Amino acid sequence: MRIPAIAAVDAQHLVVIAVGRRRISDFGPSDLLIRTSNDGGTSWTPRRTLERGIFRTVDNPTLLVDPATGYVHLFYQSDYRQLWHRVSRDAGRTFLPRIDLTRIVRSASTSTFSIGRMAPGPGNGAVLASGRFVVPIWVTPARTRRPSATLTIVSDDSGASWRAGALVAGPGGAFPNPSEATVAPLPDGGVLLGFRQSRVPHRMFTRSPDGETNWTEPKAAEELFEPVCHAALASVAGGPADRLAFTNPDSRDSPAPRLRDGKSARERLTLRWSDDGGKSWADPMTLDPGPSGYSSLAADETGRLHVVWEHGRLRRTALWPTSIEYRAIEPRPTSPVG
Repeated sequence: MRIPAIAAVDAQHLVVIAVGRRRISDFGPSDLLIRTSNDGGTSWTPRRTLERGIFRTVDNPTLLVDPATGYVHLFYQSDYRQLWHRVSRDAGRTFLPRIDLTRIVRSASTSTFSIGRMAPGPGNGAVLASGRFVVPIWVTPARTRRPSATLTIVSDDSGASWRAGALVAGPGGAFPNPSEATVAPLPDGGVLLGFRQSRVPHRMFTRSPDGETNWTEPKAAEELFEPVCHAALASVAGGPADRLAFTNPDSRDSPAPRLRDGKSARERLTLRWSDDGGKSWADPMTLDPGPSGYSSLAADETGRLHVVWEHGRLRRTALWPTSIEYRAIEPRPTSPVG
């Protein structure tokens, strides 16, 4: 199993969706698998298949929860050619039929960059204070994944209609081939977006006042190591208005060799906090000291943080996931005690 995504409808109702791959390949046949919890993560329903790929790739689950309704919105891709949207009105027990958003993403093509392949997130989208939905999308002309770019799609009517935003980063420029991205709302109504890249060994972030346009020049977060792997980002209630949480494999001290494409070993999944809207990151907490990869974060209304991630074994720097792990982190104090 790979690529987990988690959503917190409220403090009791959680939804986790992950990918069941039939072989070790990003392009092989796969299914979307789902489990839910009605008691805040203490127990979980048996695993069931939500979307069966059979002979095609079904991957990159990305979740967001509409706080106005409690509806869970799921985004995923099939064969990297189509983007789908489904909605659950009952905390993941059932989902409405899927809606094809492929045309929306392809509308962001330019005269020099034709979008042919795409994938959301994975992990999580964001809902802004205005009610706007923001979902990050990785796009590329061809299966080779190069060149690539990152953009967002947004909705101002609770997911009834969508439009594509401006290209956030790539192709070309200082970071020519960004890929998987994650987003979090900021208290000023804007959006923080972090993306995977292999140019520098630090996580890159950019900001937008509306999650759609006017993205700033990407800047590196020096505290956050980039092993060239997806990372998770979430805003957290119960503290400063701009409190954020971030998880990824912090393998900067790994003895495993760094590959020519810049990838480091995926191990030592680490949680860090920001109380200034992502300008700085501190208080590292190791969640998994062993081989660990993609993760997803969801905070409920109490400030409790719910984390899911890939755990497995390493072959050189490559992670072979064997399980999806879950942990709940209690609300973090605003200031040290004692």
